[in-house]
Amino acid sequence: MQQAQQQAGGKLKDAFLLRPPNNTVLLVKSQFNKRPPTIYFPYPGCLKIQRPVDVTKLEKTTQNDLKPYSFLGFKINSSTHTYNCVVNSLKTAGFRLVGGNAWNVLWTGLIKASKLKRINQFQKINHFPGAWHLGRKDNLWRNVFKMKRTHGQEYNIAPTTYIFPEDYKRWLNDREMEGYKSMYIMKPTASSCGRGIKVIGKKAHVGKRSGYLVSKYLSKPHLLRGFKYDLRIYVLVTCFDPLRIYLFEEGLVRMATQQYTTGKSTLGKRFVHLTNFSVNKKASNYVPNQASNLEALNFEEPNNSSKWCLKQLRAEYGKMGVDFDDVFMRIKDVIIKTLIAVEPHIVTNMKQTRHRNACFELYGFDIILDDHLKPWLLEVNVCPSLSSSSPLDKQIKTMLLSDVLHIIGLQVYDRKKHEKEQAQINKQRLLGFEPMSKNGITSGSGAERAAPNQGSPLKLPGSPERNRKLVEYCDQLTDDDYDLLADLEEENMRKGHFNRIFPLQHNIDTYSKFFETSRHANTVVWNYLKLGAPSQIIKHHFR
Repeated sequence: MQQAQQQAGGKLKDAFLLRPPNNTVLLVKSQFNKRPPTIYFPYPGCLKIQRPVDVTKLEKTTQNDLKPYSFLGFKINSSTHTYNCVVNSLKTAGFRLVGGNAWNVLWTGLIKASKLKRINQFQKINHFPGAWHLGRKDNLWRNVFKMKRTHGQEYNIAPTTYIFPEDYKRWLNDREMEGYKSMYIMKPTASSCGRGIKVIGKKAHVGKRSGYLVSKYLSKPHLLRGFKYDLRIYVLVTCFDPLRIYLFEEGLVRMATQQYTTGKSTLGKRFVHLTNFSVNKKASNYVPNQASNLEALNFEEPNNSSKWCLKQLRAEYGKMGVDFDDVFMRIKDVIIKTLIAVEPHIVTNMKQTRHRNACFELYGFDIILDDHLKPWLLEVNVCPSLSSSSPLDKQIKTMLLSDVLHIIGLQVYDRKKHEKEQAQINKQRLLGFEPMSKNGITSGSGAERAAPNQGSPLKLPGSPERNRKLVEYCDQLTDDDYDLLADLEEENMRKGHFNRIFPLQHNIDTYSKFFETSRHANTVVWNYLKLGAPSQIIKHHFR
């Protein structure tokens, strides 16, 4: 019986994946001349909303126009969970499921750096190599703790943690030194969904267990109506060099299902201390969120559900007298510092490819607030669940995935033509010649100065002193640098419900000191933003 059900489920999945894509494919023209258009991702019909767009910027084509070598393809590895919101977003935009290497976007599990050697500049993968430096709890703590030793309390963003067995003796000594005043929480280093988690009493004995860590337990969390809760915040990184971080405006509030207490008799009660949805959905008093439309939430009606969206949290904070924007300003600080902590590892792994935009990654940051509303990092999910447990879940995650795929800037390209061009480039390199860029300059290092623009001089508004600085800045830019700046501005035009949280003009000086290595790409982008340079300088270059 079970085997028959699995076979039926497999056939349904295959039919879902293989259904024809949307026949109409829309392209968004770049705001910069000579830059290629990108694929427009309409929101799937289940959302019942339209993506705001300037229709004069759209180009319409069809599947027949894209045959036989320019069709849009996506691939999902067999070992990777197939999410409806991923497939629906891709099919709606005109992508079809493909095998082999004829894909524009690969949706897969964690990848090794060697995977990047064979991809071209038109292909994108949904993970960065080295993501386990974020996704494994032990590696995440090592990276944060390294920064804390260097920068002190500025990096006090995660509870003090001990990795077993290497930190076992230190943990025993620290407990004794503080007089056994703290509770701890024990977790497997490479697990999820609340599996293997245990709250440890102040004097409870714990053996040396390999593959586990213990963290100081936040025994005084901020509560909602007496229940413990945490926040699932969705963060997108489109590039690590230069680092570009985006925050999705919606997220999830996940609540425990029994009133919070630290009484000794409750330490083993998972519905009191754990906020994981996978745990609390099994509780008899778990209440699903019945809201079906983000745009039509009624904040006057009582909300007794066990999982909220951030709009509902904002409304509740308003009733409690809590400043939602102030809390999220501090959450953004935790997110930016966390990603800077792992930046050296990811950039090193990305050296396997010359294509800086080859990867993107969506993270699920789990954040908890203490009773003083200070945010603490619990973990980072590099493969956050995109399954939907309610209509609200479905709306948030479908919008999230459609916006992710829209912002990363996928392009149409002729595979046959690209293969011929690449073969010619490889031949030139074997002969000792560097291929020529569009401007007639060799493109080997990417560090050549941009060719002077022939035509009318650039006219900039502002004071003579500001213009002098802008001209000096532009004089130092290479063709590759202008591509960096165009990427920044184009992503901002495609951001949907994402907002860039780093780099911004006002926070570059705050966070630049935390970077282990000064990188040219970061410097180019940061100086552009700090100068308040108009996008007119990029338009002038690409005329």
